[in-house]
Parts: sequence; structure tokens; C-alpha cells
Amino acid sequence: MPSDRNHRLDHTVVLMFENRSFDNLLGALYAPGEVPAFEGILGRNLSNPIPPDVPGAEQGTVPVYPSTNLDTPDPDPGEEYPHTNTQLYGTVAPAEN
Repeated sequence: MPSDRNHRLDHTVVLMFENRSFDNLLGALYAPGEVPAFEGILGRNLSNPIPPDVPGAEQGTVPVYPSTNLDTPDPDPGEEYPHTNTQLYGTVAPAEN
């Protein structure tokens, strides 16, 4: 039976986490309104939550802002599995993460 053209995929998007996130690399690529379809970090009040059971949690969130150098963030937030797991799920579980 032939496939129904109305149910075909138009696009496939693969998001791969690397040493730097998409926003870190391209979030400030365009100024607000310069490219209508692009939603970057400029001109927006963004932050990342801090899991409640880690040091510094009393801050609540960490603001997102464009970097001024190639060494940001410092200290490095960690790219190993336990750190990525914490970033994705917002919790430090198991405790040794």
C-alpha cells in the first residue's frame, strides 16, 4: 500500500549536547527582531534553576547572559553524564552526582 503523503515527515531535528549548549554558541547570533524566526537569548530575561540540594541553591537561579570571553562559564558546569543528568532532570540523583 502506498504511503500517505500527509503523514510524511518534513524535518527531523537531532539535538546533541556537546561541551557548549546551542544557546551558548548561537544564542546571541542575531539581535532581537533581526531575524523574526530566531528566538535567541538577547533581550530576554532568562535564568537556569539551581537544584535545591546543591551548594548555592539559596540563589534560586543563575541568570543567562552573553559571554564576554571564551572562558565562560567558569567554573565549568561539567559535561560528564552525572552533570548532564542533573541539567536534564533538575535533580541530583543519585547523591554522588
